Amino acid sequence: MGNAVSVGVSQWLGTRLAEPGEANHDGRPFDKKKWPTAAWGGNGKAWVSPMSMWPVAQPYTHLLDVVDAETAVPLSLRATAGSCPGPSAANCASMPTSSSP
Repeated sequence: MGNAVSVGVSQWLGTRLAEPGEANHDGRPFDKKKWPTAAWGGNGKAWVSPMSMWPVAQPYTHLLDVVDAETAVPLSLRATAGSCPGPSAANCASMPTSSSP
């Protein structure tokens, strides 16, 4: 939630920062019709990157596999309010409260 980053994402990012590898400059000019998932540019020009939002395939880990729901401390009202900025925020209306069973 919020700015939280999973351990897996942190590990991948740290590895890429330490060993960035070669840049992939494959792409097509950005036509400004649709905002791309990834792009790069410079000197007034931009290119759409064929990169994915999923750079590596990792097995899914459910939150309950890493957090003990029986001993976890519920979020404070302030923390919950920061995670759900308004009633229209996705899935926040269905989030359990501390009074839920």
